[in-house]
Amino acid sequence: MATTTSKPTGAPPTSTWDAYITETAPLSPYVPTPPMAANILFDNLLQEESKAYTAHVELGCGEGNLNASALSRGLNRTFGYDSDERVLQIATDRLPEAQFYLCDLTKSPQTVVDKVTELAEGGENVLLTMYFVSDGLEKIRESVLEKCLKHADVVTIGYEVPGWEKHGGVVGGNVLGVEWFVYGKIT
Repeated sequence: MATTTSKPTGAPPTSTWDAYITETAPLSPYVPTPPMAANILFDNLLQEESKAYTAHVELGCGEGNLNASALSRGLNRTFGYDSDERVLQIATDRLPEAQFYLCDLTKSPQTVVDKVTELAEGGENVLLTMYFVSDGLEKIRESVLEKCLKHADVVTIGYEVPGWEKHGGVVGGNVLGVEWFVYGKIT
């Protein structure tokens, strides 16, 4: 018996929806980070005053829960990237003080690298967060993550970055049963 995925109301045209289901969803399934989990994560990350993050970039931001937590915890600027226009509209309506961008990281990885580099070179202390499955992390590891690690601390939620043992990958903590991993300057 074949399994089909039904297209939700308001979803993109069939060809776009089919591409999303086969190409994007398996890399970063849409599972919103609960606001409480986002707050716990940031509270733990910001415990050390020496970190003093001033900018946050979230890959696969969805409705902006991590962006909202970053703003509520005193970060000056937060940016979200997602490949789903519908959730970006929710995030934009909810958090007009944040900046959100439509971006498929598998097709336009340099977009995020440029933003992180611009922020760091402008004097910002950048924190990059994401909640991708291992295959998604592997797919963007060289094109996005390796380049961003030069300018930002990287935190992955739920999964370690494959092949990044050399960068530390320490378990930063556990949020509602999900581990998060810290790479870069904060390890």
